[in-house]
Amino acid sequence: MTRISHVRATELVGIVTMSVGRVGMEPIIPRYIEAAIFGFELEYGVLREYTHGFFINVVEILDDSFA
Repeated sequence: MTRISHVRATELVGIVTMSVGRVGMEPIIPRYIEAAIFGFELEYGVLREYTHGFFINVVEILDDSFA
């Protein structure tokens, strides 16, 4: 997977999370959170930027259970 693919995939999961909602995503979102953290640690600025967007979407959906 190319770097730009990682960026797009990270962004897409955040968008899908917003579209599907908490009930649909809650069972699988921990795996995506782990992947996003791993991607954040790659020191690739654009991926970090989109990872922030991913977490904004996830926090908005999971709200009080996100910790």
